[in-house]
Amino acid sequence: MLPISVVVITRNEERNIVRCLQPWKGVCNQLLVVDNGSTDNTLSLAEKMGATVFQTSWKGYGETKNEGNSQAMNPWILSLDADEVAQPELIRSLQSTFSESQPTQTVFAIRRKLVINNQQMKYGSSRKEYRIRLFHRDQVSWNSSPVHEDLKLPASYRVIKLDGYVLHYSFATFEDQAKKLAHYAQLSADGMFKRNRRVSFLKKYLSSFTVFLKNYILRMGFLDGKTGWKQVSQEMQYAYNKYLFLENMYKA
Repeated sequence: MLPISVVVITRNEERNIVRCLQPWKGVCNQLLVVDNGSTDNTLSLAEKMGATVFQTSWKGYGETKNEGNSQAMNPWILSLDADEVAQPELIRSLQSTFSESQPTQTVFAIRRKLVINNQQMKYGSSRKEYRIRLFHRDQVSWNSSPVHEDLKLPASYRVIKLDGYVLHYSFATFEDQAKKLAHYAQLSADGMFKRNRRVSFLKKYLSSFTVFLKNYILRMGFLDGKTGWKQVSQEMQYAYNKYLFLENMYKA
């Protein structure tokens, strides 16, 4: 098995956790679930899948992930969300790549394909979306951004795109998506407020138009039909909300 720790952050993920862990069972020598107070069957299901469970308090996305990585038995970390499901080609690509040792300053990007209402989105914002998810923890860590956390990379690094992809079951319904994006918008506003960011009239109103132009027109989100329109509408609302929330924080 590969000396890689698959690290998954969870809270009440009983709907997703087995589907997430299953492809990696017998492939990587550690499955590590870092849990933040689940009250459903997440922990028992993870343990049945052979995962090690580490429970901790919530410290924000980046810091909680860093704490989980520090508990892993392997320095090579494959960081996944509970709603991401690896497909066979990705597993084979990873096995082939790690059939020989890799430099610790190399990071690996994985393609994600978004699934909403059982429809795989082929265009729009998720078209050819790659995320760096495999790295050596001695070289790479997560930043402390309150939302859409990112990796702090070494000065000299090489990115390798792995073949294959994960299916990203981010939202079961558009109602779920609206709630999650409203939460993310508030977190983004909080982060901007702490950095003393101000919002201009143009930024507030043009951000939504920019999202529409980029994701619906240039990235051809319209080819995903009615679901594509609903998706870009939610993204436009998120872009508007985060600046509206920031504006209201300054008015308070």
